[in-house]
Amino acid sequence: MQSVERCGRTGVVVAGLVCCLVTGVAVPAVAMRDRLGPSREEVARARSKAVERSKQLGETRALLVRARTTLGRLSGEARKLVEVYNRERIKAARAEELLRKARDPIVAAGAAGARQAVTLPVQGGGIAAIPFQPGDRASVIPVQAAGTASLQDGEMAVTPFQESGEAAMSPVQTAVGVVPPQAASVSAQSAVSDLQARLLQAEIAYGAQREAVERAAAARKAAEEAVAGQTAEIERIVAEKARLKRQTRADTSTADRIVARRQAVRKWSKAARQRARLGKRRSAAVARKRARFVAARGETGSVRPLHATWQAARGDIAADWALTQLDKPYVWAATGPLGYDCSGLTMQAWARAGVRIDHWTGTQWTSGQHVQITRLRRGDLLFFGTGARSPGDISHVGIYIGRGLMVHAPQTGDVVRVAPIWRGDLVGATRPV
Repeated sequence: MQSVERCGRTGVVVAGLVCCLVTGVAVPAVAMRDRLGPSREEVARARSKAVERSKQLGETRALLVRARTTLGRLSGEARKLVEVYNRERIKAARAEELLRKARDPIVAAGAAGARQAVTLPVQGGGIAAIPFQPGDRASVIPVQAAGTASLQDGEMAVTPFQESGEAAMSPVQTAVGVVPPQAASVSAQSAVSDLQARLLQAEIAYGAQREAVERAAAARKAAEEAVAGQTAEIERIVAEKARLKRQTRADTSTADRIVARRQAVRKWSKAARQRARLGKRRSAAVARKRARFVAARGETGSVRPLHATWQAARGDIAADWALTQLDKPYVWAATGPLGYDCSGLTMQAWARAGVRIDHWTGTQWTSGQHVQITRLRRGDLLFFGTGARSPGDISHVGIYIGRGLMVHAPQTGDVVRVAPIWRGDLVGATRPV
């Protein structure tokens, strides 16, 4: 009877340990996952950043519209100023032509040498002969007399035509009459003054037009530089817009991922808590069953049923714990608590049941009794490979949870999940001890 009581107390202790193992592992894992999930503040910051970036993008788009409008205005002004420049150049060319015509007699006289007389027809018949010295303004003078006129030291003399070798007429005589010398001198001086005035006006007009051309050229250059500067500004804004567009897309995507991750973590945490409560209830049931069989062993002396039942209870513990790890990511060579590979998950599951196995599918395959697929129990390890039943040919392992299903960590990029055991590469099963 004392043996039965001791066994009963042992069963209670074991049950307590089982409960501690299950709850002590599952709940902290949930809490850790909760801490790793994004907080509300992180979600708010991510969303705020995305909104602010989107606002900047909108402002840049508006700035680009205004810049293009300004470019259109500046381009129109530049086109007008180009036309003004072309107009002033044409006017300058005309002024230059008028100046050239005013200077032609002077240029012609200058080619003949200093103090060379220039002859011009005189109204009423005859020719006016005007001595020229380079630098003189007035060299061509129409004379109101018949004959020839010559200017000597500022005086004009008109010499009449000599016809058919005859001797010259009187000093200032024309075919129609005699011009007094005083009248001829006054007329020549008036002609000189008119020529000087026309030449001066032509020079002033040409100089003013050259200045107008220079002003138009400067205005055109400034307008073209303004257009070039505005074009460069538009290119800068376009580049900034493209950069903000990329950043807005990235920030929005980041915010969406953070929100989705928070929602997924909250969903996972809720499911994990439910699984932890289920595992706790199952573990408590296993502990009660263990206690009953401990008491029964004292009455019947049977050891085998107790061992078989306790072995099943350990398998339940391993299977129930594996269910609490669903949705955690596959991480190569990892043993938890944030991620697992296939053998890392099964190693940790059986560690919760008090059985130590290696982190390798090869030694896990040989860690206990091989069992037939038709006689599987919860917690049994299922192995997959090339078909040979040797450790080197095993490539994957999962843990049986009943009803033809297993929990396993499939591959990189996937998560711990429930899947059917029936696969073409199923090699066999082992029950760790």
